[in-house]
This record gives sequence, structure tokens and C-alpha cells, in this order.
Amino acid sequence: MAARPMAARSSSSPWREASRPFSPWHLHGGQFLMEIDRVLRPGGYWVHSGAPANGTQECAGIDAAAASLCWRSVADQNGVTIWQKPASHVGCNAAMSPLFCTGQKREHKWDGDVDPCVTPIEESAAPPREATAAGTLRHDGETWKGRVARYKAVATHLGQKGRLRNLLDMNARLGGFAAALADDPVWVMNVVPAAGGGDTDTLSAIYQRGLIGAYHDWCEPLPTPAMSYDLLHADSLFTMYRDRCAMEGILLEMDRILRPGRAVIIRDDIAILSKIKSFVIDRMRWDVQIVDGEDGADDHEKILFAAKTCCNDEDRDQEQ
Repeated sequence: MAARPMAARSSSSPWREASRPFSPWHLHGGQFLMEIDRVLRPGGYWVHSGAPANGTQECAGIDAAAASLCWRSVADQNGVTIWQKPASHVGCNAAMSPLFCTGQKREHKWDGDVDPCVTPIEESAAPPREATAAGTLRHDGETWKGRVARYKAVATHLGQKGRLRNLLDMNARLGGFAAALADDPVWVMNVVPAAGGGDTDTLSAIYQRGLIGAYHDWCEPLPTPAMSYDLLHADSLFTMYRDRCAMEGILLEMDRILRPGRAVIIRDDIAILSKIKSFVIDRMRWDVQIVDGEDGADDHEKILFAAKTCCNDEDRDQEQ
């Protein structure tokens, strides 16, 4: 947080929690709290567990930084402090010491530098995250219901309750894959890739659907522990990154974050899937099959199903 913004849209979270008691929240002009303020929704809460004792210099610094953002303390008990972001900046301007961010919004600067400024609260009746047309979401939902049904027909274990828990959609678009799994006992993290650019920034639509998501550049490692996920889904991801970084690097990162014995589903052009198949069989020892999509054999887009069947001693130790 000292170098880059969090990979989340502004006003996207109802609450954020911090449990590290000695983090320098009050330093650098309150810059860390400004970033928390950016991602909190109006009226949202910041929960600080393991907060410094009252009367200490650190506690006084956090109090001053929070007050400069027009936050108010709503609870302080047993080492847990809860602050609330204002629902509006009306009436706060005189008390706020940091400057408001001006010019272009910071929605597409999550991989840039942190701005030491306060993101103004939108005063419009309808927030930007509600801008995606309902008809567009309905059409997307119907499309993905059919695609997920196809997945479960080919790989029957995908429909077994309890088999999968943590899923990752590596190119989530409007979040249709996760929405189609709403009745399944699974949790889906939706990723909006950096390679798509501002024109395909759909994270607001994902939040509009009540789902969770984040930005990420797949040329870089995903900030998550090894073997975090039971299923990885990639829709046209390798076409998107074809001219940005090596396909092999993304596949190796997928291998790192996937649990042994779990699955990968990749939708893409048949030429790209053929290259992926050769690499994961020869180098990663996955079991792989390529099948037709929902539109049959005439469609150039195919679906690759793979299973991570090989794990080394280090993998076994970590899984235990």
C-alpha cells in the first residue's frame, strides 16, 4: 500500500479489516488510510483489531488521520476500534485536511502510484456501478448458464457438491461464470485482467451483481498462497495476453495456485489450445482433453479441460 493502490475499485467494499497492530496507518500524512477510504463505500466501516492502546502516540496519530478524513469512531473496546466513513462529504470539507483527488478518476490506475489525496464521494442518486443495463446482464446470465451446463456435462465431477470450494475466474468479464454458479456451494473470485484496458473494465458490473472481484495483471504472480484454488477458469485469457507475455509463464502460475487433483477450464481459439495442450502434457504432466463448445464442431472456439494430477513432495507437505 505504500507503493501501489489496492486492486479494487473505489467505493466497492462495505467494510475493511486490519489486524496488524503495528502497521504505520498514521504515517506519511495518513496515506494508507486514504487508500482504505478510497475503496470503502459511503458509510462503510474500517475495523482495526489489535489497535494501539489509548494514549499512545500511534493511537493519537490514527485518531488524527481518521478525523482528517471525516471518519467517526463508532466503537472502541477490547483492542478493537471501528471507524465509519461519512455517507457524504457535505459538511466535512472544512474539517478535512487532505486535498480531494481531481481530474480523471483513479479507477484504471490501480497498478500505478498511490495518490496522496481523498477520493470524493459521488453525490449522484445512482452510483456508477449500476450503469450496466439489466438486459445486458440477463443475456450474459443466460449465455453462461448454457456454458456451465456444458462444463458439467463433460466433467461430471464439477457438479458434485463439496468437490469444489474455491474457484477463480481469470477473465471474468461481467461475472457470468460466477453468477451461473450461484446455487452451487462454491466461492468464486472474479478477476478483471489489466490487459483488457479501460474499455473492458467490468469490475463495477461484477459488484453490481453482488459478486466479488479484483484487478490483476496475469504477466505478474497472483498475490495468493500456493494451492489456493480448486478450479481455474480462463475465457479467452491467452488470446488477450498473446502479445504481452509468455503463455508458459501464465500456465506455470496457474499450476502454482491450483491444488493437486483439481481442474482447469480454458476457452479459447483451437490454435492456442493446441499449444497449451502440448505444454501442459509435456512439461506439467496434466491430464488434458479438448472438446467442442456449445455451438458444435464448426465453432473455432473450443474448450480445454485439464486436471492437475502430479504433485511433488513440496506440494504434498504444503497440502497437509
